[in-house]
Amino acid sequence: MVWRRIWFLCSLQFLITNSSWTEKLDHGSISGFPSYDEANKLLEQFLQQHPNELTKQQIGKSFESRPIYAYILGTRDGRQQHPPQVLLTALTHAREPAGLTVLIYFLGHLLDQFQQGDAQA
Repeated sequence: MVWRRIWFLCSLQFLITNSSWTEKLDHGSISGFPSYDEANKLLEQFLQQHPNELTKQQIGKSFESRPIYAYILGTRDGRQQHPPQVLLTALTHAREPAGLTVLIYFLGHLLDQFQQGDAQA
């Protein structure tokens, strides 16, 4: 199972062009994975760089009253015509940082492709 994740991360990394966000994600402070703060800073950077394609919405609170956020990908016009169709989650288990890393890679890759005018993004 771990080898599949490593293979997927390596394959995904090969597909992604080297940009500032990948450099930050590749050198996280927790055994190479991003910490909670590092991941949130990167997501905030995505929000600032892509305000029309990515939005952050509080969808509830945890048992300890901490906010739970959802990040919604897609243009505002596109979301009005076609509501979101896919749910992607990470960190279901706290000690599995690879899932969050893959999700952030995927999100960054889609945002980069959209910015480059890729109709498939």
